[in-house]
Amino acid sequence: MAKHAPPWPWAPAPPRRTPPWERSPSPCWANLRYSANDSHGALHLLDGAFADHRKISSPRMMAMLHARAARAHSKAGTPADACRQIAAAFAA
Repeated sequence: MAKHAPPWPWAPAPPRRTPPWERSPSPCWANLRYSANDSHGALHLLDGAFADHRKISSPRMMAMLHARAARAHSKAGTPADACRQIAAAFAA
């Protein structure tokens, strides 16, 4: 019998574990994106993280997300949006 096979042929297979990168956009992936000159991809990931803001309870985490968004906007060449994110980071 295979190691991961169910004990009985009629038993359901165990649920597939979703990898972390499919569960929610992680801020560290955004960091990797804008470091590889893909600032728009980083902004897309950060927008997804901000969409789940109800799950983030720490003001420090929100400030970190705003700081990374500011860096991505800066790399994208939109300084006004970067300044807005910096102000939001200090307000968090």
